Amino acid sequence: MITAASHRLFVSADRWARLRALPEHPLLRQAAAYVADTAEAFSADRAITVNETGHNWHLIRARRAQTRVVTLLVRYGMTGDRRYRDAALDYLRDMAGWEYWSWITWRDGISDPDAIFDLSYGENSATLALAYDWLADELTADERARIVETARARALRPYLARNGTAGAEMWYYRRPDCNWNTVCNGGAGMLALALGDLAPESARVLALAEAGVRHYFEFLDEDGAWPEGIGYWGYGHRYGYMYLLSHERAAGRPHPLLARPGSRNTLRFPFLFSPNGVPASFGDVNSFFPLPFIYAAAERYDLPDIHAEMDRRMAALPPAREEGWPNTAELLLHHPGVTPEVAE
Repeated sequence: MITAASHRLFVSADRWARLRALPEHPLLRQAAAYVADTAEAFSADRAITVNETGHNWHLIRARRAQTRVVTLLVRYGMTGDRRYRDAALDYLRDMAGWEYWSWITWRDGISDPDAIFDLSYGENSATLALAYDWLADELTADERARIVETARARALRPYLARNGTAGAEMWYYRRPDCNWNTVCNGGAGMLALALGDLAPESARVLALAEAGVRHYFEFLDEDGAWPEGIGYWGYGHRYGYMYLLSHERAAGRPHPLLARPGSRNTLRFPFLFSPNGVPASFGDVNSFFPLPFIYAAAERYDLPDIHAEMDRRMAALPPAREEGWPNTAELLLHHPGVTPEVAE
């Protein structure tokens, strides 16, 4: 582990700098306009309204916070206007002040952060990781200290409390066929990679996250099919790939789990099971949204046909394409800039 600096995770410094001069592409032009509008709204009003009588509303709040933080920081990357940067940091401060991060412990009235590490914790960890990674080189001492303390108290320590004792980990830790594995282990692992030696817990968290995520990716057969279906494929693989691609960049070498044939071939699975956008899958989320992390994964494997199919699917969507995560902002980061020509 080393002391963290900007762009150690899976968004490279070059791709971040490209935000100032985006390639001329219809998808990027449309996305840039949408990000400009929503970032203005997100900076003007930080209230995140959710139905607090609904199922797992803490997870919904976590996703909306991630959407706002990532959108604001991408807009900051586009413009250099510090209003967006400062607003994103205000959201992180709000997250630190949430008494409960988990719907599960909230229902039981248990406010101890160490009581659980669930999906909300995993997604909030990823939000903190991305924000720190993109701003690390320019944070003030106070801003840095606030993010590090939030990460340690609300994410890294709870992860170790719940997964740090062999044989007593949470149920998902070694689960090979469930999205909870990569969301929770991957989110914590991303945060450990982002902070490095700034957090004494990072090395232990990273070792545990590696051991947990391994079960998920080794479960993939060579064809890459996923037993949870196309919907949860998107959720679990989003966090799984964000973590593994971040690990590759931070370590400066290929990750062995991404060398497996199933890790490459699984990128075709959701397209094959949603021909012409019509879901033909299984599981309780029979839908597929073309999440922009797929561009980053396909670029890593040099799969131009996946790029082309993603563009086709994205072009058919309405301008507002969030679906729970900051997809429009991520499109500006991950799109290759051109639509490749692929032989029929």
